[in-house]
Amino acid sequence: MNKIKIIVQLLFVILFSSCSNLPMLPFSSATPTLTLTPAMTIEAYSDLFPLDNAYLPLSDEQIKEVRECDVENLATERYPEKETSEELIYLFAPENSCDWASLAFAYAERLKDDEKMPDIAKNAFGKAISDNIGFALSTPLFYRYYYDNFTIVEPPDILKQNITKVNIDYKWGGMGDQIEYTIDINQADTDPTITLKNLTPITLKENTKAKVNTETVQALGNSLINLIPINSQFPLIVCYDNYPDWAVTLTLADGSKIELKTNESNMVYIGGPWQVKIEGQNYIQFSLEFIKTLDTLIQEIGLPYGQPMAMSCSGNAVFEQAYP
Repeated sequence: MNKIKIIVQLLFVILFSSCSNLPMLPFSSATPTLTLTPAMTIEAYSDLFPLDNAYLPLSDEQIKEVRECDVENLATERYPEKETSEELIYLFAPENSCDWASLAFAYAERLKDDEKMPDIAKNAFGKAISDNIGFALSTPLFYRYYYDNFTIVEPPDILKQNITKVNIDYKWGGMGDQIEYTIDINQADTDPTITLKNLTPITLKENTKAKVNTETVQALGNSLINLIPINSQFPLIVCYDNYPDWAVTLTLADGSKIELKTNESNMVYIGGPWQVKIEGQNYIQFSLEFIKTLDTLIQEIGLPYGQPMAMSCSGNAVFEQAYP
């Protein structure tokens, strides 16, 4: 009887397996993998910039958009701290400039002190400013992208001509010894000749040069990239015991003058960011290029900047001062 039962069971198994796609014996297969799809694609900033023409003043709608965009809180809500930079692209699909700004901020927040801004972060920043350049001045983004960005807009057309004369007024104050000087550079496009005035201390003149390279002087105009329109010039004072102040006038071949100032701003160690008025419009430079070029010139002449003794820095509003 048991033999009959076993035979019946065996026949049942054979019959079942012949009608099924399943094998009779146990089998193993690879565990299916889940492929994550990015929530968005980010256009490369190099496909969007640089622009050839200067930016127009911000519209009321653009100003309102920047003011009402809570970049930091949006980034915190959408991109939790536990998520790595590589994971951010999967979390939220930006739909407007404010959304892109919060993503750009989230990328920047994940940088270590010694890391450069990755291209994917610059791509997100580029998307944020492509429709509203005001986001370059959004306070959370300004401090994070000012030092490590890209060419957004080329220098204004008026600066495509030669510089014929340069006047530089500089003064520094702090706990260290006061520094002050005026530099006149004549024949700037042929044989730049230096005249020094108003020296404090007078010993500053020692070891200075009377001539500099033409290329060094002419580079000042070419370095005025990334001029962002603002309503009002303002001092961006964020540091203690380091108070540089610059005023530079460039005289161009057609006789026009370009006046640049830092307005006592000291976010940059030797002064800046720089501000300028061109054809009635105020701009702030979202770049280190001008001060780096000016530094090359000052070093070539052989003049100092001043020596802080207890410098410390914090922060201050940017957009709110540019568009009061």
